[in-house]
Amino acid sequence: MSSMIMKETAILHQLSESHSEQIGSYRFFNNENITLDTLKQGVYNYCAKNSKDKHVLCIQDTTEFNYESIKKKLGKLDKNIGPVRNKINPGFFLHANIVLDTNDYYPLGLSSLIEWNRDWDKKNKFERKYNKLDITEKESYRWISSISTSKNVLNGASSITVIGDRESDIYEELVYVPDNKTNLLIRSSINRCLYGEKLKLFQYLDSKEIISTYKLEVKGNKKRIDRIAEIDIKYSKVKILKTKKKGNESLPEFKELWAIECKESKSTIPDGEDPIHWRLLTTHEINNLTDVFKYIEWYAKRWEIEQFFRVMKSKGLNIEGSQLGDGLSLKRLMIFSSQVAILVLQLTIASDKNNKKSAKLMFTDDEIIFMKQLCSKLEGKSDKLKNKLIPGTLSWASWVIARLGGWKGYESQAPPGHITILNGIKKFYQQYEGWMIALKVFKGEKDVYRE
Repeated sequence: MSSMIMKETAILHQLSESHSEQIGSYRFFNNENITLDTLKQGVYNYCAKNSKDKHVLCIQDTTEFNYESIKKKLGKLDKNIGPVRNKINPGFFLHANIVLDTNDYYPLGLSSLIEWNRDWDKKNKFERKYNKLDITEKESYRWISSISTSKNVLNGASSITVIGDRESDIYEELVYVPDNKTNLLIRSSINRCLYGEKLKLFQYLDSKEIISTYKLEVKGNKKRIDRIAEIDIKYSKVKILKTKKKGNESLPEFKELWAIECKESKSTIPDGEDPIHWRLLTTHEINNLTDVFKYIEWYAKRWEIEQFFRVMKSKGLNIEGSQLGDGLSLKRLMIFSSQVAILVLQLTIASDKNNKKSAKLMFTDDEIIFMKQLCSKLEGKSDKLKNKLIPGTLSWASWVIARLGGWKGYESQAPPGHITILNGIKKFYQQYEGWMIALKVFKGEKDVYRE
């Protein structure tokens, strides 16, 4: 695992130190005895251990891996490869569930990984009579089946809150997923009919008065700029009417839950941007505004799964640049890389100075000893460039890794991002390997480094 992090990339010829190591890597990912389920189970065991007795956020979303660069290698007869969304390039999809601790939003691992690919000759929705298919026959069923897996993995957690974007607005999910320790918090995409009301959901929320205002930190992307948005808040208990379609006959006539509307005030909307506008549905009880603010904050953490995918792709591990020549090997590499991406997220959030978790959660004793040597070299002469965090904590270790990754180290500077951390981890393991080689050459001096 550390070898993959050290090289920053999942492209095997760059991952390996030598030709023989490269051949060994190819053999590993092409080994028929290494099943996807075996790799997943190792990932799940890690998450289960970290989640015990915690209230966790289980955030789910879908991405695609596009292998246009090796299109000629991947034949259409490969059952593990199919067309991605553009219907031309080969690849597959991943539906992932990342798990965060509600106390400090520390990533605890992955509770579900569903990978699949479409057939090249798959019929369109009209030809398949999509509207008449049972939910279990649709790709959207992943939003429900992934939670079934997650419930098993998170069996030791005290409570689970499932978070999903607009694609997860599925009536069957509202019914099937909640239980005595599992709640939903999803973004509504459908202007649903309400039981006992003439108005539909969106109009019903529009008719309510603004109850309060919430300040939301907006993370910038291609469509938005960083800012603190002023969000007007409304909320109400609602009864979502059952969708009338085949297979829903046995479902309850309505599902009672709470709806929250979050709409950005005109005062903070940048020119040319659409306002932040979320309509959230939750099975959690709302007793006061504190509850509302908490659920909005939880939903905003959906950003973490987008960062998780980003670390796996071109700016991070770059698994779409792999030269492996078959779909099953690429899927094995994807699962392996997913755990590396989680480690990067963990170390990024550990940069918070209030994080007192031990560095031993991620680093060995020898790695921490070497990190102490590095820290003294990375610190500047001025007090502003000192690592003032508690030695041996994850936040202290994150400072060292971030400095290696290019972060300047000033408290006035923005905290390090995921790619900076990934770059730092790469450099750390490169230098650590050299240090370990030196120790082997000068065997008698190892205790000196421990002082």
